Amino acid sequence: MTDHAAEVARIEAERALLPKEERQRLEAADAPMLRIQLLHTLERAKKAERALGHLTDRYREHEDTIARVQALHAPVQHMGRTWCGECSVRRSTGPKSEEWVAFVPHPCPTLDALENKES
Repeated sequence: MTDHAAEVARIEAERALLPKEERQRLEAADAPMLRIQLLHTLERAKKAERALGHLTDRYREHEDTIARVQALHAPVQHMGRTWCGECSVRRSTGPKSEEWVAFVPHPCPTLDALENKES
């Protein structure tokens, strides 16, 4: 039990021993302070909800960015092996043909970095 909770329990126990009218008078006297505390708590909750919404939006943006990078570094099959289509290098050998000149295995270092893997 926290110190605050223990203090509340102590006060409630003391008040429970008082006559009903005295207990009601004390509770009525507490009402303005309780309203202030409630409003303050409500404002803190709203602020926390706004912050959470902002973090959720940023998380979604981050996930979307990762998905775009993963799509860009898609695997391609060539010579019976799987290569990264983005990192591997091709050069044009004519108007409608290309020749592969450098091959980077899939998953490539870029995708490994997204998953915190070391190459």
